[in-house]
Amino acid sequence: MNPTNKNINPNFRKKSKQNFSAAELLEQIQSGNKKSLSLALSLAESSRPEDRKTLNEILLGYKKVPSKRIAITGPPGAGKSTLINSWGSYLADRGSKLAILSVDPSSPESGGSILGDKTRMDTLSVHPNAFVRPTASGKEAGGVAASTLESILLCELAGYDYIIIETVGVGQSELTVAEMVDLYILVVQPGAGDDLQGIKRGIMELADLFVVNKADGDQLPLAKQSAKDLLASRSLIHTKDHGRQSRVQLYSSVTSEHIVQLDNEINTYFSELQSTDYLANNREKQMIRWIEKQVDKAILETTRNRTEIEKARSEMIRNFVDQGQLPIMAQKKIKEVMDKII
Repeated sequence: MNPTNKNINPNFRKKSKQNFSAAELLEQIQSGNKKSLSLALSLAESSRPEDRKTLNEILLGYKKVPSKRIAITGPPGAGKSTLINSWGSYLADRGSKLAILSVDPSSPESGGSILGDKTRMDTLSVHPNAFVRPTASGKEAGGVAASTLESILLCELAGYDYIIIETVGVGQSELTVAEMVDLYILVVQPGAGDDLQGIKRGIMELADLFVVNKADGDQLPLAKQSAKDLLASRSLIHTKDHGRQSRVQLYSSVTSEHIVQLDNEINTYFSELQSTDYLANNREKQMIRWIEKQVDKAILETTRNRTEIEKARSEMIRNFVDQGQLPIMAQKKIKEVMDKII
């Protein structure tokens, strides 16, 4: 034995990565194996061609399921994670299966991510009926990882009734998440006037349900006033395609006050829309948008590294540095190059 290794615990070794075929992973995922689901989600987050190939083969086994896809977003500090932990535990205790995809912000400098939301879901993360997956947002706009829609499909393959996406916060780019879900919940805290001023009107128009969290103790009167303010502001918000006016619900993640009302409100939303064609049509539109994005991404990846494109890019940068040529000219130049090589 190497003397430099004599103090190392022989049992403390990095486990080698297990290799499963797509068929084996699909079978294990459908049987409820969480480790296999985690592995498949890692494939969804990977850009390696072999991983993408395996993922594509797994998703060939996908079939439409009557799941509830829900986005929960809101300003930092509104209590999104604690709300999910509280309400999610309530659902899991009653037999529902939940998959939570918690998207954490990545550093624009290092690309790193804390992935700490799971620690704020201490009850739910160990519940046998729940699966909590922290995911780094990466460079994707809107705080939604590029793999999120694929992750949703994988969780539905695993038989989860609720797919809950917690996003990193609120901003104009957060609109991306609305293209993946059935129900969009915006969480605010009592006295959220300043927060609401900072929320783009377009984001508020996406909300199907406003939840005023932390409605307990000394904060309760302020929470009730915030709920009234939100109710009053609905007249200024354009109604979504389903024609259902957004609702406002008080909640406390600490005391679970109003948990029955919150759950009833969400169930009522799905019951009303399932009686129409809205949910089915909305998902079809979402899949079409996803196809369009995948096509655009493939075109970009296929063309951007072409020798002709690289040469044109370098030339345009030199023209800007040496001659001050405006970037707008780059569009005309690159189109001319593209017309020649396609």
